[in-house]
Amino acid sequence: MPKSIGVKSIIGGVCLALLIFIGTSVIAYSHLTQLMELSSDKSQEQLADVVTQMQRTQLSMILGHSSSLAILIVLCGLLLKQHSRLKAEIEQICDRQQSQTTPEHIAQREQLILSSAQRIRQTLDLETILDTTVTEVREFLGVDRVLIYRIWSDGTGSTVAESVSSDISPILGQTFPAEVFPEQMHQLYCQGRIRTVVNPETDDVTPCLVEFLQHLGVKSKLVVPILQQEKLWGLLIAHHCSQPRQWHSLEIDLLYQLAIQVTIAIHQAQLYQQLQTELIERQSIENQLRQARDQLEIRVQERTAELMQTNADLQTQIHERQEVEAALRISEERFRVALNNSPITVFNQDRNLRYTWVYNPASRINTDLLIGKLESEMFAPENAQKLIPIKHRVLTTGVAERKEISIIVDGNVRYYDLTVEPLRNHAKEVIGITCAATNITQIRIREQALRESERFIQRIAHAMPTALYLYDLVEKRNIYSNQQITQFIGYSPEEIQAMAPTFPQNLIHPDDQVKLITTIQRFATAKEGEIIETDYRIQHKSGEWRWLYSREMVFTRTADGLPQQILGTAQDITEHKQAELIRLALAQEQELRQVQLNFFAMASHEFRTPLSTILASVQLLKYYYSEELNNKIIRNIDRIEKTAKTMTQLLGDILTISRAETGKLEFTPHPIKLEKFCYQLVEEMQLNAGSDYSINLLSQHELTIVCLDEKLLRSILINLLSNAIKYSPVGGQIDLIVTCSQSTATFKVKDSGIGIPIEDQKKLFSIFHRGTNIGNIPGTGLGLAVVKKCLDIQGGTISVNSEVGVGTTMTITIPLPST
Repeated sequence: MPKSIGVKSIIGGVCLALLIFIGTSVIAYSHLTQLMELSSDKSQEQLADVVTQMQRTQLSMILGHSSSLAILIVLCGLLLKQHSRLKAEIEQICDRQQSQTTPEHIAQREQLILSSAQRIRQTLDLETILDTTVTEVREFLGVDRVLIYRIWSDGTGSTVAESVSSDISPILGQTFPAEVFPEQMHQLYCQGRIRTVVNPETDDVTPCLVEFLQHLGVKSKLVVPILQQEKLWGLLIAHHCSQPRQWHSLEIDLLYQLAIQVTIAIHQAQLYQQLQTELIERQSIENQLRQARDQLEIRVQERTAELMQTNADLQTQIHERQEVEAALRISEERFRVALNNSPITVFNQDRNLRYTWVYNPASRINTDLLIGKLESEMFAPENAQKLIPIKHRVLTTGVAERKEISIIVDGNVRYYDLTVEPLRNHAKEVIGITCAATNITQIRIREQALRESERFIQRIAHAMPTALYLYDLVEKRNIYSNQQITQFIGYSPEEIQAMAPTFPQNLIHPDDQVKLITTIQRFATAKEGEIIETDYRIQHKSGEWRWLYSREMVFTRTADGLPQQILGTAQDITEHKQAELIRLALAQEQELRQVQLNFFAMASHEFRTPLSTILASVQLLKYYYSEELNNKIIRNIDRIEKTAKTMTQLLGDILTISRAETGKLEFTPHPIKLEKFCYQLVEEMQLNAGSDYSINLLSQHELTIVCLDEKLLRSILINLLSNAIKYSPVGGQIDLIVTCSQSTATFKVKDSGIGIPIEDQKKLFSIFHRGTNIGNIPGTGLGLAVVKKCLDIQGGTISVNSEVGVGTTMTITIPLPST
């Protein structure tokens, strides 16, 4: 009986111990659950109380059954050992959970995000931002490696930023083939997927990924995509290599927020690069304009006196242009300061277009005033109407848009480069928009100013009375000409540029080619600002040769200091050259004429005395020895007398012309009986002409006595009647018709001789000119020249009416002085 009771007691004790063990385990599990549900604000004392309560419950249950005491003691030891191990694990879990959810940890996370945003505002160096981001994330998460993986257009990728523990092999700069990153994963990441791998060996991952992670020694990883306008730019990846790791929502959200910050930094760096490129281009254009301005000022200062008034106008315009450039420089400085302080404003809006977050707002706008407000509440209606449709389209279509807009702020037009992208949640739903706005007002103002400056210079160049051109010595072509060049050579600036490199060599006169080559060679040693002048002939488009006078200087040089381009002006001096040639010809002709006149004067004076002696001797011979001389001697004496008279008349004519040319021909009118004078002159001329010719006097006059210079009138009528007799056939009739009124005396000498050809009538009064149809008729060509000189000094005129083979009528009109 005792034996059976003992066995039963033992069996009962074991069963009771098992029940107690099961109960304590349930109780321990309950307490464990309670421990796991403790929030981060539970203190260590509360955790200790829970553990103590669990221990007491187990002990009271065991001690409540006295028949199983020995067994329970053994089991109690086992339970205490299990309890200690369980307590340690619970404490470890609680410590880690508490460390990740404490306010300090949350504050550290927020500080990390804030510092990342601050870096983006303070620096535009993308490499620095990425390196700092991976370093701080690795320190915060306590992982072995954090990297940024850049995906290229061909599907390959490489590590562009990495922070790694000292015992882990770095992979910075390594490039991985496209097979490492399958297309299906690319699409998922484009949709914003975040991937966590706690343990590659137990998680649902592909074998190739497991093998790749094992190759890198990665036990656990967290991947967040970096999107740029809905395109996958790269990945932000955290690797834990020591052991598998459970990724918490706080850590996932941190990487997600930092990926957004990296996206903003990438976008900001791209905009900065674009602005830098535009700024360099603008500065290059301004430098070229500044050089053109300096060269233009040098040219204006050295222009001739004929352009002084134009220079004054140009100086005024250049001064205005300098003021504009000063204003542009001030505007450029403002733009530079604005750029250094990050001109990009980034903000988020929800689906109702209420502001939820603003980064780097305009200085005049308070961020707190923007949050929660609509566009219509903050901006004028006309501005809101431009912005709202763009944002609504992005919200509706989910497609990002970039557009330049202009809005009116404080009465001034502002220009912005606006980028609007959809803002999505983890489920890829569009929950709002992210906008980036860059103020490009100054850029637009500068562009407008540059265009106005270019038009200003063009107007100056085209308004110049001289041709302005820019010639490239290296390319051997004309790269610029103003419109004035067309007036000089007939070719438009476009036609001139199309002639390269044959212009201007093919148009320069052959005799001036050497001069042109020599001028170009002089530029090799020309100093800065030295003006090289030359004149040459160039062929007009019409074929005419025109003279140009050019002033040229070196405009730009090559890197070796050799002249590259020359700036020049040209003037058409064709008329000046022609006038100069005419002046030289006239001077030569006057010099020759003076020599002739001097000779004529000398001959007249030297020959008159011998001729007078000859005539006196002939007349004495005829008077005293006429009866003793035979007919042959008398004919010779008559020939001598006639020749001497002709010589005397010739010398008289020469002396008259010489006096007229030198201003010594005198005009001394006095009263004469005109009819008597004309009758005696006709009688004398008839006596000399003999019976071979008939000279008739026809007189129609109101006055019998007129005031004329008898000597000049005699010379005029003798020459006209002599020509009429000389060029009339034997037996011809010559008429002298005299008409006199109160104001003029008119004399007409009419013959029926050989006449004067039309082409000879143009040079009729030139010295020594004789008609082309006179044949062997002797003459000197001085008679009509003497008539013209005698008429000119009296203010008289002469007209000719002649027809070849019919006859000639010479009409002279002499004004009479008023009484």
